[in-house]
Amino acid sequence: MKGMLKHTVSRTRPFLLFKHGQHETRLNGPDEGAWHSFPSGHAAGAAALARAVTRCWPQARLPAYGVAAALAMSRVPPGSHYPSDVLAGVLVGIAAASLVDRVLPASHPGEACPIPARQRGRVRRRGRPG
Repeated sequence: MKGMLKHTVSRTRPFLLFKHGQHETRLNGPDEGAWHSFPSGHAAGAAALARAVTRCWPQARLPAYGVAAALAMSRVPPGSHYPSDVLAGVLVGIAAASLVDRVLPASHPGEACPIPARQRGRVRRRGRPG
């Protein structure tokens, strides 16, 4: 999804605007890194990962999305992305993760990533002393 959008909507990165005053947006524009501002792949990946983590561990929602937001927004100050690129990346990541949720639904409601019974014993034994 992200790759398709990146190649369809070509927009120059902010650093080109800051350094050279160049800002362009084209449909199916050049296939170069300086033209791949929209959407942010880092934001898409971070949002998708946060959603996947919270699918398995709902109690980790705050730290997972907090880290995803920090990573996504870290792309703005160095001129890698505009804030709208980051927002679009987050939406793409959440949409992709939602699609995975629909295609591969949780086998146990409320327990999306259970540890198989044969592995539960191993996990417990490793944690016990002696």
